[in-house]
Amino acid sequence: MTSSGPTVWSIAHGEWLRGVAIAPDGRWLVTVGDDCVIHVRDATSGRSRLRLEGHADCVTAVAVAADGGWFATAGGDWTVRLWSASGPHRATLEGHTGWVSAVAIAPDGSWLATGAHDGTVRIWETDTGLQRLLLHGHTDCVTGVAIAGDWLASGGRDGTIRTWDATTGELLRTIHAHPPGATAVAVAPAGDLLASAGQDETVRLWETGTGRPAGCLRGHAHLVSAVAFAADGSWLASASHDRTVRTWTPDGRPLAALAGHHDVVSDLAVAADGRWLVSVGYDGTTRRWDADTGACVAVF
Repeated sequence: MTSSGPTVWSIAHGEWLRGVAIAPDGRWLVTVGDDCVIHVRDATSGRSRLRLEGHADCVTAVAVAADGGWFATAGGDWTVRLWSASGPHRATLEGHTGWVSAVAIAPDGSWLATGAHDGTVRIWETDTGLQRLLLHGHTDCVTGVAIAGDWLASGGRDGTIRTWDATTGELLRTIHAHPPGATAVAVAPAGDLLASAGQDETVRLWETGTGRPAGCLRGHAHLVSAVAFAADGSWLASASHDRTVRTWTPDGRPLAALAGHHDVVSDLAVAADGRWLVSVGYDGTTRRWDADTGACVAVF
């Protein structure tokens, strides 16, 4: 923690925060939560740029396109909504029959993937908003999705991580990862490593080519709710219901434990330059952390 303490800005959301994503240029971020409102905020000052409404139930997840021009949100109203970065609503994607709990956007922005409590993963065309593929395989809620080029990974409460061909929808591999249930997935920038978070209080690493275990990160004292890699792949971060964020090297060495949230940490995101990260939690705050020192530099 810096000697002067973190900068504190007013809290925009009045209830639990569930998701956060950072723009590619690092200038703004999006937070979503149980108040059904989407806040686009300046990443340095924390001040609100946009306040967007449209979901009829809690907003559970958010992802920003690689070009920074638009973003997608997922909701408890069973819909996915696409928004321009300047605010206008672009499209509503309907088809899931349960809470949509995860969303990821392809690197080229031409398609996105979603996972839901209906046990399915769906792939959508960005331009038309039409569903392109419906992927069945999970036997319980899908809790996380991540995209790596022409394939994607999903995690679910059935304890498995599944990888899929994004063009054909073919199930490529099933990894029995977290017996109590998987909560989140992330793919390393090089595409060679897959990280999964689980209810067993661990983050587990897997070789994407073989599905073999590549490491197990232990240190959290409760369910791990989110995991994300730095853009250069040199470290990764995890968030937990134990109220902490932890950073690690890909070989499993712990780097820092970031404490400050007063309740569950539900999601996190790493800035593209790898110098900072943000986390959100059920305490209604967004916290910005210095990746090198572990200091909390701002509380929104």
